[in-house]
Amino acid sequence: MKIYGYIPSCIVILFLFTSISNSQKVDFLDSDTILEKFPDVILAQKQIQCLVEGWKQELDSIKQKADSLESQLKKNHLIWNDTEVQSIKKEIETLRETREEYARTIFEPNGKYDEAVKTIFLPISDKIKVSERHTD
Repeated sequence: MKIYGYIPSCIVILFLFTSISNSQKVDFLDSDTILEKFPDVILAQKQIQCLVEGWKQELDSIKQKADSLESQLKKNHLIWNDTEVQSIKKEIETLRETREEYARTIFEPNGKYDEAVKTIFLPISDKIKVSERHTD
């Protein structure tokens, strides 16, 4: 008998949810399509890619210098005196620390990479938002 009392309540709740869901407007903006078709976005992505490639080349260059010195050290450690060996070891260590610090300043959160992305993509993001408002 109690089940018949719940049925009208369920029907009322169902109608309430249906009317609420119909009254809400949902917009969908496919950001992937915008990114693919908006020419400024493609250009910005290329700019970011160029910056990253430059940073990676600089990091590789520092690593190659350290590796080269380490190779020379292995070949010549018997010929060089202790002062020369210690000097080369210190230089290798300095190069590696420099490389790590450089990588951190670029790729850590709020580093050069994040700043470049903000600087390059902010105007584009603003344009997309403006065009989105015009389509409403």
